[in-house]
Amino acid sequence: MLPLRHQLLVVGCLLVVVGGMLSTGGQWTIGGTIGLWGVVMSVAGFFLPDGHRIDAEAVAAWRPSAETLMDAGRTMYRVDTTIDAPIVSTILCGACAHIAEVDGGRPASWTCPGCGLDLWRSEEE
Repeated sequence: MLPLRHQLLVVGCLLVVVGGMLSTGGQWTIGGTIGLWGVVMSVAGFFLPDGHRIDAEAVAAWRPSAETLMDAGRTMYRVDTTIDAPIVSTILCGACAHIAEVDGGRPASWTCPGCGLDLWRSEEE
Protein backbone atom coordinates (compact mmCIF):
# COMPACT_ATOMS: atom_id res chain seq x y z
CA MET A 1 0.00 0.00 0.00
CA LEU A 2 1.37 3.37 -0.98
CA PRO A 3 1.70 6.12 1.64
CA LEU A 4 -0.95 8.85 1.63
CA ARG A 5 1.43 11.34 0.01
CA HIS A 6 2.06 9.06 -2.97
CA GLN A 7 -1.62 8.22 -3.28
CA LEU A 8 -2.55 11.90 -3.45
CA LEU A 9 0.10 12.59 -6.09
CA VAL A 10 -0.94 9.66 -8.28
CA VAL A 11 -4.67 10.30 -7.99
CA GLY A 12 -4.14 14.05 -8.52
CA CYS A 13 -2.23 13.44 -11.75
CA LEU A 14 -4.84 10.98 -12.96
CA LEU A 15 -7.64 13.45 -12.24
CA VAL A 16 -5.82 16.19 -14.16
CA VAL A 17 -5.46 13.84 -17.16
CA VAL A 18 -9.11 12.70 -17.00
CA GLY A 19 -10.28 16.31 -16.60
CA GLY A 20 -8.24 17.34 -19.62
CA MET A 21 -9.66 14.49 -21.70
CA LEU A 22 -13.22 15.39 -20.75
CA SER A 23 -12.61 19.08 -21.51
CA THR A 24 -11.31 18.30 -24.99
CA GLY A 25 -14.39 16.14 -25.53
CA GLY A 26 -16.71 19.08 -24.90
CA GLN A 27 -17.61 18.37 -21.27
CA TRP A 28 -16.17 21.67 -19.97
CA THR A 29 -17.87 21.90 -16.61
CA ILE A 30 -17.24 18.37 -15.35
CA GLY A 31 -13.80 18.21 -16.97
CA GLY A 32 -12.78 21.51 -15.39
CA THR A 33 -14.07 20.45 -11.99
CA ILE A 34 -12.24 17.11 -12.10
CA GLY A 35 -9.07 18.79 -13.34
CA LEU A 36 -9.16 21.42 -10.58
CA TRP A 37 -9.61 18.72 -7.93
CA GLY A 38 -6.63 16.95 -9.44
CA VAL A 39 -4.53 20.09 -9.07
CA VAL A 40 -5.70 20.50 -5.45
CA MET A 41 -4.83 16.86 -4.66
CA SER A 42 -1.42 17.14 -6.31
CA VAL A 43 -0.56 20.31 -4.39
CA ALA A 44 -1.73 18.68 -1.14
CA GLY A 45 0.48 15.67 -1.92
CA PHE A 46 3.49 17.90 -2.52
CA PHE A 47 3.12 19.60 0.86
CA LEU A 48 2.46 16.51 2.99
CA PRO A 49 5.53 15.46 4.99
CA ASP A 50 7.35 12.37 3.83
CA GLY A 51 7.06 9.70 6.53
CA HIS A 52 10.05 7.73 5.26
CA ARG A 53 13.28 8.76 6.98
CA ILE A 54 16.72 7.28 6.47
CA ASP A 55 18.89 6.73 9.53
CA ALA A 56 22.39 7.99 8.65
CA GLU A 57 24.07 5.87 11.34
CA ALA A 58 22.38 2.69 10.09
CA VAL A 59 23.48 3.42 6.52
CA ALA A 60 27.06 4.13 7.64
CA ALA A 61 27.17 0.92 9.72
CA TRP A 62 25.89 -1.34 6.89
CA ARG A 63 28.14 -4.23 5.87
CA PRO A 64 27.44 -7.00 3.37
CA SER A 65 26.44 -10.38 4.78
CA ALA A 66 29.25 -12.92 5.01
CA GLU A 67 28.15 -15.63 2.59
CA THR A 68 29.85 -17.66 -0.10
CA LEU A 69 29.08 -16.79 -3.71
CA MET A 70 28.24 -19.44 -6.29
CA ASP A 71 31.14 -20.42 -8.53
CA ALA A 72 30.63 -19.20 -12.08
CA GLY A 73 33.76 -20.74 -13.59
CA ARG A 74 36.02 -18.10 -12.08
CA THR A 75 36.72 -16.42 -8.78
CA MET A 76 33.68 -14.53 -7.52
CA TYR A 77 33.90 -11.48 -5.28
CA ARG A 78 31.88 -8.43 -4.37
CA VAL A 79 33.13 -4.89 -3.79
CA ASP A 80 30.89 -2.27 -2.14
CA THR A 81 32.18 1.32 -1.89
CA THR A 82 30.50 4.16 -0.01
CA ILE A 83 29.85 7.37 -1.93
CA ASP A 84 29.74 9.63 1.12
CA ALA A 85 32.77 10.54 3.23
CA PRO A 86 34.53 8.67 4.69
CA ILE A 87 35.02 6.52 1.58
CA VAL A 88 35.29 2.86 2.61
CA SER A 89 35.29 -0.26 0.43
CA THR A 90 34.19 -3.67 1.67
CA ILE A 91 35.44 -6.70 -0.25
CA LEU A 92 33.62 -10.03 0.07
CA CYS A 93 35.52 -13.14 -1.05
CA GLY A 94 33.07 -15.54 -2.65
CA ALA A 95 35.19 -18.60 -1.88
CA CYS A 96 35.57 -18.25 1.91
CA ALA A 97 33.00 -15.50 2.73
CA HIS A 98 35.69 -13.30 4.33
CA ILE A 99 34.83 -9.58 4.44
CA ALA A 100 37.66 -7.06 4.46
CA GLU A 101 37.42 -3.28 4.82
CA VAL A 102 39.72 -0.92 2.93
CA ASP A 103 39.89 2.85 3.33
CA GLY A 104 39.29 4.60 0.02
CA GLY A 105 38.04 3.20 -3.28
CA ARG A 106 38.57 -0.21 -4.84
CA PRO A 107 42.25 -1.21 -4.75
CA ALA A 108 44.09 -2.05 -7.97
CA SER A 109 44.60 -5.66 -6.87
CA TRP A 110 43.45 -7.79 -4.00
CA THR A 111 44.40 -11.07 -2.36
CA CYS A 112 41.93 -12.44 0.17
CA PRO A 113 43.46 -12.43 3.65
CA GLY A 114 41.15 -15.28 4.67
CA CYS A 115 42.09 -17.90 2.05
CA GLY A 116 45.01 -16.31 0.17
CA LEU A 117 43.19 -16.39 -3.19
CA ASP A 118 43.96 -13.67 -5.76
CA LEU A 119 40.58 -12.07 -6.44
CA TRP A 120 41.79 -9.62 -9.09
CA ARG A 121 44.96 -8.07 -10.46
CA SER A 122 45.35 -4.71 -12.17
CA GLU A 123 45.90 -4.76 -15.94
CA GLU A 124 48.89 -2.45 -15.51
CA GLU A 125 50.95 -4.92 -13.45
